[in-house]
Amino acid sequence: MDYSDTNEFYAIALTPATLAVAFFQRDFTMAFVIIGVLLLALHFAGFGPPATWNFQIGGDLWKFVLPFVLALLWWWWCDVSGLTRRREMNRDTQRKTDRRKRNVAAMGLGPKKPGDSTFGRH
Repeated sequence: MDYSDTNEFYAIALTPATLAVAFFQRDFTMAFVIIGVLLLALHFAGFGPPATWNFQIGGDLWKFVLPFVLALLWWWWCDVSGLTRRREMNRDTQRKTDRRKRNVAAMGLGPKKPGDSTFGRH
C-alpha cells in the first residue's frame, strides 16, 4: 500500500511478480515482511510445510521470526548507512525538476518545436 503524488491511496497486489520486483528494486524490507506474514498465514491456514511448524522457543519459532528480524536489520542498515537519506534527496530532486518542467511548460516558455535546444530561454 502506498500513496501517490496527489495523496491518493492505492494498493499493491501481493503476487510473486510484485515480490520479485520488490527484491530487484532493493526494497528488501517490504519483501521480508510479506514473507513473514505469508508464513504465518500458511501456518494458520494449515497449508504446506509451515502448517506443521510449532511456536516453541526450542522448536520452529525462529522460522517465523527470521523474516521480521531481517526486515528490522535492513531498516537499521538503511538508516545507519544513509541509504534512506539519499533516496529522499533523490526523490526531492526529481520532484523539483518535474515541477520546474511543468511550470515552464504551463507558462509557454518551453521549446517551440521538438528539436529546439532553447528550452526555457527567452
